[in-house]
Amino acid sequence: MTAAAAAGSLDTAALAWGLAPRVSLQWRQLDEVDWVVFEPGAGQMHALDPLAAAVLTLVEAGSGDEPQLLAELQSHWPGQDRVPDAAALQPLLDQTLQALAAAGLIAPGPGPVAAPLAAVVATGAVPAAGPDPSAVALPPGSP
Repeated sequence: MTAAAAAGSLDTAALAWGLAPRVSLQWRQLDEVDWVVFEPGAGQMHALDPLAAAVLTLVEAGSGDEPQLLAELQSHWPGQDRVPDAAALQPLLDQTLQALAAAGLIAPGPGPVAAPLAAVVATGAVPAAGPDPSAVALPPGSP
């Protein structure tokens, strides 16, 4: 799934995101940058580009509202000398959230979200099989 595969036009800024109900994820890394995730409940496999993999990992770990996701992506961006500003990253994040929602992997929900990724990592609650957002290499030409 690419960020450009987004469907619909949700206002993602005011939403807290989490895994969709009854979704469990099994991760597999295909190569240095590409991931697939299998959702056994639906029997579906999804190919994820690096940004989608990073966003889905953050949502799975509990970073669910858009400002928090944006901050987490920027803090874990590969090549810290090339971190895009929020204005450049925002539309990509919106498209990615919409694409993951359209695929049935995540769903918007009200209320507070879990601790930032750094706090979740410290507790050991991050899924061992999912990609580390700081290790996700983005394709050449990404902002």
